[in-house]
Amino acid sequence: MADETRRSRNDGNIRHFRDYLRQRLKETGAPMRALSIAMGRDPSYVAQLLDPPSDRSRALPSPDELRLAAPLLKVPLVELLEHAYGISRAELEAELNTMAAHTGACADELSDLTTAEREEVLNFVAYVKSKREMRRRSVSGRQPAEGDEMDA
Repeated sequence: MADETRRSRNDGNIRHFRDYLRQRLKETGAPMRALSIAMGRDPSYVAQLLDPPSDRSRALPSPDELRLAAPLLKVPLVELLEHAYGISRAELEAELNTMAAHTGACADELSDLTTAEREEVLNFVAYVKSKREMRRRSVSGRQPAEGDEMDA
């Protein structure tokens, strides 16, 4: 049932994105072939995305491909992400603000340390992460095999 719901939601995203992309292509006058090439895809990609052959449908472009398409479509990347994947601008802004707050706090704390002291902090962080990984593996019942890499 969850797979059917996910598939239905994905089909809705694809249909919505196709309509949006048709509108952007019409408004900008950008050729489908040029957009395909700008995204690093084969020249027929956008045409097949918009009007898929009955036997198979083309996948939505990746975020990296959308980043490359944004200038040609004359829209910000966030708008393409919103239409292709349903990720709202507000959600992205909140996530970025959270990340910036954490980065800023860390940067402030580390700003007056020497290079050697920062290296020591990074070594300690790696140590804490490896302890966490060891705990996770012991809880899951899997002991690390020789040659397993630790998260660092």
